[in-house]
Amino acid sequence: MTVQNIPDPPANIVRQILIDASVGISPTGSSSDSWPIYVSMMPDQPTVPDNVIAVMDRVGVVKDRSMRHGQYIEQFGIQILIRATDYPTAYSKFKVVLDAIDTIKYQSKVFNSTTYQLYNLQRTSAFSLGQEDDARRRQEFSINALFSLTVVS
Repeated sequence: MTVQNIPDPPANIVRQILIDASVGISPTGSSSDSWPIYVSMMPDQPTVPDNVIAVMDRVGVVKDRSMRHGQYIEQFGIQILIRATDYPTAYSKFKVVLDAIDTIKYQSKVFNSTTYQLYNLQRTSAFSLGQEDDARRRQEFSINALFSLTVVS
């Protein structure tokens, strides 16, 4: 089975989409940053703020087969985690992220010199993970989705 190959991890592309939508910023290591967005990890060092977003790659789903070139089309799996100091803050950012990903439909995106055609980001689940067990008692939310895209050039 031949599945499409993309040069960049889908989580990196989704992270950049969220940054471009002003949902968060690229992490710089400073604790004064507002909502840094990480890929494949949610750091917990003293220099990292409590309010963070992380985008993770997950197992996707192989869907349709292209009649033109015979490749199977994969919907890439992603997970977006939101962590905040309290429930109202976490819930508010959770809603902002949901609104931002719901606008991903039929658009082109250039990332690392590669042009992608983004078809959609389909939510499969979105829920509260509850409160952390450590002393800081931060709140966490999770969004799971399937992400459809192809390489244009």
